[in-house]
Amino acid sequence: MLADPGLQDTSDEDAARSSIYGLLARLLLRPQQVPLGWLASVDVGGDAHDPLSLTWSGLVAASRAGPQALHDAHAALFIAPGTPAINPYASWYRDGALMNTSLADLRSDLRELGLQRAKDARETEDHLGALCETMQQLILRGEPVETQAQFLRAHVLPWASRCLADIAEHPRAGLYAAAAAFATAFLASEDEALVQGETTA
Repeated sequence: MLADPGLQDTSDEDAARSSIYGLLARLLLRPQQVPLGWLASVDVGGDAHDPLSLTWSGLVAASRAGPQALHDAHAALFIAPGTPAINPYASWYRDGALMNTSLADLRSDLRELGLQRAKDARETEDHLGALCETMQQLILRGEPVETQAQFLRAHVLPWASRCLADIAEHPRAGLYAAAAAFATAFLASEDEALVQGETTA
């Protein structure tokens, strides 16, 4: 998790985006903090048949399996004494090894943005969950849409879809298969929305 005190008021749309990034971060980093009962009360907007709404409905349905199923799936995917089934790090997917060039480049950009790794963080900054937290911070700080788009395209979009596909295809993914499908649809909608925001800014 990144530490940053400079948060600002946000629009309803940005508040919703921030909440989604926060949810994805919790799913990937701290599943014990995911409010499963809250999911069914959220309206992500859009047409009932668009990818975002459809995949959200799938996530809500999968969440009914309960917190123990979520914990078990998280352990099966991301926790292992050796190499876990899924390594959700930019360096792993972009460079083929952990703590590599992609992490160094990310840390350089984070310094320029005035963001730093929280002292109690257990994962490096290029973990997909940590990157979702960074996007949440950028939204809450009221960073320009160009800054958000640049960060997303530099550090998330080039590899996240491959990681999410690996999660979705794992035989023990459980709820995370639905979460990966939703995250894929959400990131695609983010890319499209940020393009529109750049052209109207």
